[in-house]
Formats: sequence, C-alpha cells, structure tokens
Amino acid sequence: EKLALEQGLDVKEAADRARETTKYTTELVTLANGVLTYGYIAGDNITDTSSTVDTAIATASAGNGAQQQPKPLFHNFASVAAIDTSDYKQTVTKGAEMGSLSAAVYEDVIERSHAVNHGFVANGTTSDVDWMITDSIAYEDEFRSSRVGSSSSSSSTSSKKQPTMVRTITIQGFDASDEDIDRERLLNTICTATPEPFGDDAGIVLHSGLLSLARDIYQDIMKYVDMTAPTHRIAITGHSIGGAISILLLLLMTEDRGVEFVEEKVLRVFTYGAPAVAAVSDSVKPEVKKPFLGGINKNVKTEEDDDMYRCDILSAFNLPTSIVYGYVQPWDPIVRLFTTEDPLYPLVDDIGEDGFTVWASGPPRTLRPVVKTITQAWAGWPRFRDNYAATSNPSNQAYHSVGVQHLLLPDRTRYLSDRLVSVNVAVPPIETVLRISSKELLPALKETFPLDVFSISFVPQAIRSFVHHFYPAYFTPVVMHASKKQMQKTEQPLTTVLMDQQPSNGNSQSTPAPSPANSDPDPVRNDGTATDKVNKNNIDWAGVATQWILGGANGDLRN
Repeated sequence: EKLALEQGLDVKEAADRARETTKYTTELVTLANGVLTYGYIAGDNITDTSSTVDTAIATASAGNGAQQQPKPLFHNFASVAAIDTSDYKQTVTKGAEMGSLSAAVYEDVIERSHAVNHGFVANGTTSDVDWMITDSIAYEDEFRSSRVGSSSSSSSTSSKKQPTMVRTITIQGFDASDEDIDRERLLNTICTATPEPFGDDAGIVLHSGLLSLARDIYQDIMKYVDMTAPTHRIAITGHSIGGAISILLLLLMTEDRGVEFVEEKVLRVFTYGAPAVAAVSDSVKPEVKKPFLGGINKNVKTEEDDDMYRCDILSAFNLPTSIVYGYVQPWDPIVRLFTTEDPLYPLVDDIGEDGFTVWASGPPRTLRPVVKTITQAWAGWPRFRDNYAATSNPSNQAYHSVGVQHLLLPDRTRYLSDRLVSVNVAVPPIETVLRISSKELLPALKETFPLDVFSISFVPQAIRSFVHHFYPAYFTPVVMHASKKQMQKTEQPLTTVLMDQQPSNGNSQSTPAPSPANSDPDPVRNDGTATDKVNKNNIDWAGVATQWILGGANGDLRN
C-alpha cells in the first residue's frame, strides 16, 4: 500500500493487479510442479526428479505457498490414456508407416514408397490435389486390435493372421511450392467452409469446399479399389487437408457402397495434422453405437468407458470409432482450423480499413507489417479474404475432429520450456504418444497447449506453429519414436528402410509387396504424364516450410 501511494497509484487497483500476478504465478508453478512430479497422466513413470529444473520448481512452489495440489497435465481429461503395449503395433508402428507415405506423396513418390516396402501402382492430380496408390503385404491384426471390443466385419480371427494385400490411398495436403497446380484456386476451395448436409437423415454437415474435392477424387480413385480381390483390404492416409479428405472419402464410400462394404474392405484411415471438417447435431442419437475397437489402457475396458471414445460423426453412419486414427502435433494450428478454437480466422476477421492490415486491433506486433506486405503483393488476396470471411465466419467454425486422436508429446522438460520459458521452433523428438477422444481433443489442446489469436501473431509462435504442421513434423519424429520403441522391445531396430528413409536394400524385416507397377520403368500419372516429383532429401526444412507456406518469395500463389 505504501509503495502504491508513493508511486501515485490507486491502492485498490494495485492490490487487484498484485493478486492477479500472484494467482498467475501460483498456477504456473503448480503446472510445472505437476508435470515434473506426475507427468502427463496418472501412472507416468517419472524417474528423473533430481535435475536443476525440478529442484528450482519445487523450491519456488514451496516458497510461494501454493495451495493447489500438483496434478498430471491432462488430469481434467478422462479419455487421455497411454497406448497399451499390445496396441503399439497398430498405433505407433503402423502410424509411422502411414505417416511415411503421407510424406512420400510430397516427394519422390516411387523412391519413398519403396522405402516403406510399398509397391507403386499409380498417382494423379484431381482438382489440384495430388494422390497416389500403393500396395503392400500386411496382416489385418497390424491394423485391427481384437483385444477390446468386436467388429461386425465378417473377417474371421484366423484371417487376420494371414498375410493379405493392402492397397493404400494417400492424399497430399496443400503445398504452396507446387507449381503444377492452381494453388490460389485450391486455397480458396479449402477456405470455403460453409456446412453442407450429408447423408440421409444422418444429421451430419460437412465442410463444403473439401467435400467437393473429395467427391472429385472419389471418382478417380474408386477404380483402384474395385480392382482389388475380395480378400484384399484398403487403407487411406493423408497429411493436413489430405487427412481431412481421407475422412471424407471414407464417408463417401459408406454412402455409396454401404457400411458392410466399408467395414469389410477398409482397415483404417490415418490422418496427420488434419483440420476438422464434420459436425453432427445434438439431436442425432444413432440407434447403433459401435464399440471402440482399438486397444486402450488396460484400466479402460467397460462398455461405459468405451463409449467415452465414441465419435458421434462415425456413429451416425454406424461406423466404429477406431476406423479413423488421427495424429496431432499439439502446437499445430491447422488441427484447430474451422473449429471454435481456431486461432487463424481472425486473420481475415480483424482487417484494417485498408483491406490489407491484419490483426488491426490490439497492440503492435512484428508480424503485422510482414503479413501486410504479403497481402498487398498477392493479387488474389481480396478474393481470398472476402471468401474466407464470408464462408468461414464464426457460425461455421463448429466442426469437430473425427475418430480416435493421438497426441505426439515431447519430453516433459521440453514441454515446460516451450510453455513457460521460450519458444523453440524446432520439432522435438516424441517422448510418448497418448490417446484421446475426438470430443476432448480441442478442450485439451486449449488448456495444455494454448495457441490463441494474440500469441500466434508473434514471429516465434507463428514460425513454430507452421513448422509443427509441415509434413516432416509428422514423419521423422514418428518414425524415430516407433524405432526407439521397437528397439526397446526386441533389441532390433524398426524396419531399416523406415529409419534410413531410403529404398529397401533387401535386408528389411518386412516383406516387399508384389505389385504389377513394380516392373514398370515409367509409371504414369492419372492424367497420362510421367511422374516427375522433386526429391527433397537433405535440405533445409525451415526454408522449405517458408516456401511451402508462402508459395515463394513474392507470396504469389498463382501459377
């Protein structure tokens, strides 16, 4: 009080600010102490408690007289659980393989497909979106776990133990450095987020722009599904909008061919950093609730707990929740796109009177003039701005993630450093993968990895956000984590080709997939032109990420 009076401050206002500061500090110390002491979830095996950081946090907590009891980071979210060891093959190992394919479609598709023992079949471009088809030999139980729940599929348990051909459809995300497509047209389609009703009385609405892309792609890729034998299976994967389109392809296939066909034929859809593109009204109550089919923490076995993971969107089509596995880098803003937690929409919602100045309100920030320069140089900015603002307004920002989601988490000390100390733009190694329901994903990210409109408008946070969405963030860390877990389990590394990211040399533990395309010296795209993808090995990913985001030095997304 004396200090406030000496400085000519209002005593009550100064006291209120002091209490707020004390409360904020206490919350941060409690958060740090909880993460360092108890980890991410209850039961985390925390062994390193002697570090300088641990000691400092514990000392600060004691000195601050914190009244809050430290807890694990995700203590407010009941669905967050560790991946059971019996399900690691289906979740992490197979996730690494499919993540590799999701990266391969951006690069040298043949070389990268062979690197994970997939035979190249075809690739093409439909409505400015690249896709590819590959074949591999796999076992159904590498995708489906029979430990929890049961499937309505007619596939017997014995058939899951027999090798079969799996045809994988991979959809590419948006790549602003790809000069072979109309990037501006594609970007406008992506940001046309008006809801479109889908399905007969299903109560489902889908992102209209991406649904239009999915419908066009569906017409081109279904012939490759129909070419497979009855015992052959299908997997679908994609990064960014490629993952969102993969989900929409699943729903289109269900609408076109029926639930039985999909449950029999499609093993799983894998998405990496996919934006939300579907929503279901609260009034819809599907009569059939499919159980969660993936293995989860051993403590979660009851029907009630399985229902905790149930995805209403998939249930509306009588599809099991586990038919979609999503993977999320927590600082990736695109996962929150078109949702109530979208930090990017204000980019066009808070525009200055000149039509070019973004984040017009609020305090100064470094990115404001940078982005303004880009918008002024981009001839298509007015069209994009007006379309995005009109079709992705807050009333349309209500889409939800689909299926079962998986958080790719760093070491807890790195998490606290990024959260409380300074922003490190590099993608960290994955320390653990945690499962979470699609319903709790956004609330959990909001609480534990806050990425609001204000923070993302500063340079370090903005760079980190987009580097953590760039496809290598879902490729190399996942592969290395899977390899680490494989070595811990068997003392043998994961498939050599996955680790080295090189074509198989014949020493891989996996069986190469037979494919008619393997002997084709000149594979062709769907449009009849020879495949010509640039090999992007051994380059500066930060530089490529900038080009990928901005479309070149002048920010021009047009051909």
